[in-house]
Amino acid sequence: IALSFIPSPEPAAFGEDAPYGHKVVYRYRCFEGARPSWVSPIDTSVGGVSHSVGSTDISGINRGQGFEEMISVDLDGQSEFIRANSSIDTTDDAGTDSFTIQAWFNARSTDGYRALVSNTQGYAGFSLKLLDGKLRGLVRFEDGGGYQNIEIIGGDVSPHTWTYAALRVKKQNGFYELRLFQDGDLVASVDTASDWDGVRQSTEHPMVGAEPSSGVGVDSFFEGRIYAVSVTNYAVGIDNFLENKGVR
Repeated sequence: IALSFIPSPEPAAFGEDAPYGHKVVYRYRCFEGARPSWVSPIDTSVGGVSHSVGSTDISGINRGQGFEEMISVDLDGQSEFIRANSSIDTTDDAGTDSFTIQAWFNARSTDGYRALVSNTQGYAGFSLKLLDGKLRGLVRFEDGGGYQNIEIIGGDVSPHTWTYAALRVKKQNGFYELRLFQDGDLVASVDTASDWDGVRQSTEHPMVGAEPSSGVGVDSFFEGRIYAVSVTNYAVGIDNFLENKGVR
């Protein structure tokens, strides 16, 4: 079975030289055994997920002749999650805080809130979730000591279907563009009324599969399989990547 509309996670290594220090600032991709260098360090003291060889938390799918088997982490929707070992900041070397979240997943349940990745806590950060069968992005912006909560909702996510989703946030002159993509199609657009004081960066570590609070998952538990999640500190190209309906 070949999985359509799943662009592979960008292969750039952490810290790879690029204009303005553009890079992947967080990446989770399912693995077995020792953590590969291109997967962000994981806090293994919480979350209840094992990446050991033979773990029941890891499952594979045969994608057909010519394709490698793809493994994904299977989250129970009740208590399991994956927490990064450190916080992230999307500000590049030029002081611009544009970013892109990408996720590759297969949800068994799409009711209510189901987090793909989030670092929202203390009225800061951003997230990409499901909300009653739709994609839902959230970004919090700094506003003179307070914050602005900007939400974008769109698309229709079917259970038991492999889905590629992306939230692209690009700083423009005086505002931010928020764009939501599903399987290579633009499904929602929001332009903010201001650029305020920029993205309100969070000290909470990114969490895959749940909404974090003080380092643990507290709600919005994802039920299903996640292949990969990444966050870049730049707005990924639309024509050459986000709308590229490749087969991987």
